[in-house]
Amino acid sequence: MVINPHTLSPEISGCPVDCPFLASRTFIPNTLPFYCNKSDTFLGANPDQTPKRSFQCRGNLQNIVEDGLSFIDSYTVDHYRIEETKRAFLKLNHGFQKMFVDLVAKTGVQIVLDATDHENPDVFADKILKARQEIKDKYGSPEAQGFKDMLDAEGMPLMTRQTKTLLMNLFLVMDKSEKEMVKNILQNKNQFESFLDNFKKQPQDNDLLKNVRALVYEYDRKNQLELGRQRALSMDRIRQNIRNQNRLHQDNDLQRILREKARETQQKLRVHTR
Repeated sequence: MVINPHTLSPEISGCPVDCPFLASRTFIPNTLPFYCNKSDTFLGANPDQTPKRSFQCRGNLQNIVEDGLSFIDSYTVDHYRIEETKRAFLKLNHGFQKMFVDLVAKTGVQIVLDATDHENPDVFADKILKARQEIKDKYGSPEAQGFKDMLDAEGMPLMTRQTKTLLMNLFLVMDKSEKEMVKNILQNKNQFESFLDNFKKQPQDNDLLKNVRALVYEYDRKNQLELGRQRALSMDRIRQNIRNQNRLHQDNDLQRILREKARETQQKLRVHTR
């Protein structure tokens, strides 16, 4: 039986193992591993490294310090760097703490102090600002904006914001040829609805990127087969047009010969009748 997390006590901090809203985002480099599709946020970790329920799910008011520390606890780096980063976070002023929490909750970015930074809050604040700018540049790039415009284009099936965001994140980590495949599929009116239906059925676990890649290659193969069929039909039409034109030329040549024969016959008749 699947547990509805909203029926759990606010005191229970861990996400149920079979929570239908719990998703993995391990395919995005340098990103927190867990995501909540219901609250639309990346998740922190409990001390035992289990995903921590969001404050929205627990029905609590947000605690910036608690959320910030749990986000850092979910980092996939060594323990020493986590502890250094947590101590630097606690030294930040409230404004930077909130900026950090809002940024990580939305993007899942891991902002980590290096071994030589010595839990310096000024260095950590600079890293937060740098990470925010890098993410802004990433999602504001011409490539990302072009793909976003495609998803928002008239004629596309209705998609939730979460679906569009997930598609965007997957698109940005694919290689150049895979990106072209995805765009071709979404621009193919015979494919995009079926592709999106199958895309939404993919489990959002650690194999998500691998499974979506397989789906993209499957649809691209179908697309190539259809293009091959259309090219074959086009070549058949071209050959038929050439045959028709040849027949027309042959008919015209025959008619010309017959007209010349007819003129010769008439000339001979005139000679005989004189």
